[in-house]
Amino acid sequence: MPQDNWWIIIGKLLFCINIIFSYPLIIPIIIQIIEGYLFKNMNYSVLRTWLKNLSRTSILVIGLLVAYFFYYSIHKILSFYGVVLGSFVVLITPCLIHYKLMAETSCSKAINILIIIYSSAMAIILGTLIIYRWDYN
Repeated sequence: MPQDNWWIIIGKLLFCINIIFSYPLIIPIIIQIIEGYLFKNMNYSVLRTWLKNLSRTSILVIGLLVAYFFYYSIHKILSFYGVVLGSFVVLITPCLIHYKLMAETSCSKAINILIIIYSSAMAIILGTLIIYRWDYN
């Protein structure tokens, strides 16, 4: 995309603002899951507090390292995650919920299954295509 186009610049700025606001919303969930596995059998103590702080710091450092080392290919990583996770969240999950809770006729169930199969195939095919074309511009 042309780098001097104002719409591209505004899109990049809005994407940066999105990351700034979404990172603090997602990180506590990740920290809670990781700490749930690491410290579930550990009693409350000063050592546990320091280890939790160390784990939180290491998660932040890992995020910074990924951003630093993948700076020039971050668009490829985001496109891969967008295809795979986006298709699951937007297409597959609602069909699974509808199939389980509301689909009563065989036609409705068949449509849900077809959408799930199609969405899964597209996620796999497009994700594979992104990985296959990783080194190309």
